[in-house]
Parts: sequence; C-alpha cells; structure tokens
Amino acid sequence: MSHSVAEMPYVDFDAVEEMQIGQNRVLRVEGLVVHSSMVVSAVEQRLTPGAVQLVVHIELAKRGMTGSFNCYIPVTPELQSVTFGLEKHSLWHRTASAPAQAA
Repeated sequence: MSHSVAEMPYVDFDAVEEMQIGQNRVLRVEGLVVHSSMVVSAVEQRLTPGAVQLVVHIELAKRGMTGSFNCYIPVTPELQSVTFGLEKHSLWHRTASAPAQAA
C-alpha cells in the first residue's frame, strides 16, 4: 500500500471549529493521522452543491513528512455539510436553529 485515504478510525481531530477571519467565516479542521507508518501527502476538498468532502491522502512515512493536517473551508451561505474521507463521515452541518455547528 503506497497511497491511500485516511478514514475515521485512524484520525484524531484536534479541531473542527468555525472561526471568523477578516470578513470571512471558515471552518478550521485540524487533525493527525494516527496510523503508525503513514503520513499525509495531500489534503483535498471535493466540492458538490451544498457540501464539501474532505479527503486526506496518506502514504508510507518519508523523512520530513508528518501525519498532521490543517485546512480552512469557507462557510458560504450555500454550504450545508462537511464530510470526511471516502466513507463521508459527518464533520459539520448547518442546522435550522443555528447558522452552523460542528458535528
């Protein structure tokens, strides 16, 4: 296995929180892949109408690479949910009673 995608059992999320940066509302997602021999090679945001699927690509450990990742997702009026991995585990969703919340 040289390239793969991180899924929930192997990820420890340090933060899934909304924050204000200047005039923009964003969702900050920060985590660590806890699979012992894997590191993060890329973080991809797959956009579909009303949703973002966060896909963290991993590969065998190499010098100078880590299992940490950090990304910012714009919280637009159209955004309804953010999922993680190919299994699309819910990370965040907008509710009817509040503008948005972490899952």
